[in-house]
Amino acid sequence: MPPQVKICGVTSVHDAITAIKCGASYVGLIFVPSSKRAVTLAVASEIVAAVRALKRGEVVAVFQNADFERMRDVVTAIQPDFVQCHGSESPQYCHNILSHLGCAVIKAIEVDPYRKDESERLEEAIATYSQSCRMLLFDRPKSAPSDQPWLERTLDILPEILGDTSGENIETMYFFAGGLTAENVDRVLSRLTPFGVDVASGVESAPGCKDKAKMEEFIKAVKRSNARQRGLS
Repeated sequence: MPPQVKICGVTSVHDAITAIKCGASYVGLIFVPSSKRAVTLAVASEIVAAVRALKRGEVVAVFQNADFERMRDVVTAIQPDFVQCHGSESPQYCHNILSHLGCAVIKAIEVDPYRKDESERLEEAIATYSQSCRMLLFDRPKSAPSDQPWLERTLDILPEILGDTSGENIETMYFFAGGLTAENVDRVLSRLTPFGVDVASGVESAPGCKDKAKMEEFIKAVKRSNARQRGLS
């Protein structure tokens, strides 16, 4: 099975339906007020209803250092399949989401390959958060100089940490994100074996506006890469 595709930063019912019909397995709805892709609760409710009507695809509600009560209100209202924590949330905070809200957690971990101790820091974070989260998501920090140098340096250190070089992956499933496009996703999948890949700006015509052709091409690129890795092409 090829890596699952998560289209994040979806802001409309139309884009959510299009993403699922193009082959995405997950759509991400952002509840971070400062984000250009933030959605209101009313719009999010419409998107979730539309996805449920398709009877396929799952919804991820994305937060960043959110007040727990606010998160509770959102989760209660829209009933997402996952909550994604994209800030400095503690393992206990993530555990509370599952135990008190009944929602599985995806914890984003930023990868900073420019830090000398990054390998040790990542190993500790993976071990810690794997205990309380269903999945992890490795992403590019906002402070990274630019997409391509970050990607290349990250792919120099992450495979060994995750066990991808030996074919024995970490037990916790993970997504990979960070400036992905149809042009560079094969580079990632040739080095890593993630459960899924996460894309936002790489399939947009403008922030928050998804482009059908770009989504289709991204998903095709993921499938082509998977087929090549399995020797089926």
